[in-house]
Amino acid sequence: MTVPTLPERVQALEDEVQGLDSQLDARTRQLWAEIVKLQAEVKELRAQSKEEVRG
Repeated sequence: MTVPTLPERVQALEDEVQGLDSQLDARTRQLWAEIVKLQAEVKELRAQSKEEVRG
């Protein structure tokens, strides 16, 4: 078994970082979609609450 050269090790680390970055981007998109959904729900609940107070 041969020891990886420095350029091979650097490439392996760069590949790993790129993979982790992609995972973070995907998770960020999921979380942002959830935030937008929750904001819409809060807005709707506030509107319903105002209607009930006027009711």
